[in-house]
Amino acid sequence: MSFFDEGGEPPTTRTPRPRRPSTGAPPGRVDDQTLLIRRAVAGGGILLLVILLALGIHGCLKSRRETALKNYNRDVGVLAGESTSQVSKPLFTLLTNAGGKDPLSVETTVNEYRVTAEQEVEHAKGLSVPSQMAAAQRNLLLAFNLRAEALKKIADNVRTALGSQGADAAVSSIAGEMEALLASDVIYAQRVVPLIQQTLGEQHIGGQTIASSQFVPDLGWLSPQVVASRLLGRGLAGPKGAVKPGTHGHGVLSVSVGSQTLTPGTTVNSITLTTNLTFSVKVANQGSNDETGVVVSISLQGAGAPITATKTIDTKAGTVQDVSLPLPSTPPVGTPLRLVANVAPVPGEKVLSNNTLKYLVKFGR
Repeated sequence: MSFFDEGGEPPTTRTPRPRRPSTGAPPGRVDDQTLLIRRAVAGGGILLLVILLALGIHGCLKSRRETALKNYNRDVGVLAGESTSQVSKPLFTLLTNAGGKDPLSVETTVNEYRVTAEQEVEHAKGLSVPSQMAAAQRNLLLAFNLRAEALKKIADNVRTALGSQGADAAVSSIAGEMEALLASDVIYAQRVVPLIQQTLGEQHIGGQTIASSQFVPDLGWLSPQVVASRLLGRGLAGPKGAVKPGTHGHGVLSVSVGSQTLTPGTTVNSITLTTNLTFSVKVANQGSNDETGVVVSISLQGAGAPITATKTIDTKAGTVQDVSLPLPSTPPVGTPLRLVANVAPVPGEKVLSNNTLKYLVKFGR
């Protein structure tokens, strides 16, 4: 045994140190590529959130805008309906055959309708008006102001018209105010309705009904003779205040277009639309007197402002005339319309039931 084999310590074994990876991020640290990916995902999420938020805000604003436009159209329709039901219809019912009523009572009632019309103006001023409807609103106010102002002047003249002094002049003044009322109808039909329709179309809002508003029931109310006959049951006395003895008056016998004679009443007459469309009204002088300055008219009603044509003629007692009345504008195609043919009363005319014929017509190509 060797000396070195005795009493010595056993040899030690060294544990090798683990080697550090040569590449990669330190423990707990994200490498650059992963960081970029996480940032990109986060940025995309934020962008998506912003887009969704913007779309939500835009949708809310669009919905609010559409609701405002629909509400305005609805509110105008309510006012238009009130103007017809609370003012126009009762007014003309009152004025018809008012000669048998107390003049003061008639004046008071007309003034009540005037107050209602003025209240409708104030209601129109108080509407919530979207900026896109500003032009429609201006014309709406103009139309309703014309109605209120005309009613005031009619109220100022109606008691005199129903009296014995100055009746003819007062009746003529009332007929003149009917022109202002008709102007309100034209403004509403030709400006208010198209402007509302245009705005709704530009905003792609469909399914909306735009209310019409016709205050004057027919164009006969524009004639002083017709107003006198309806108000007083007689014609105007004329400038000299005297009516020739004997019978006076006319009747509408028929209306035709070319070779087609129209059927009055509820039958729908189909008419081919042509250029320079002309109606022929057959008028009979059914009295014992020749008449001058007789007004013959036709009116197409039911689609916007009425289309009217008039002609003034002289007639011989007991004769029949065909009065040609060309339309001043083209009527709509495919829409049922009312056609009213009328011959205005003359001084001394007492029977008025045959002065008007009414038809239903529809134009096609």
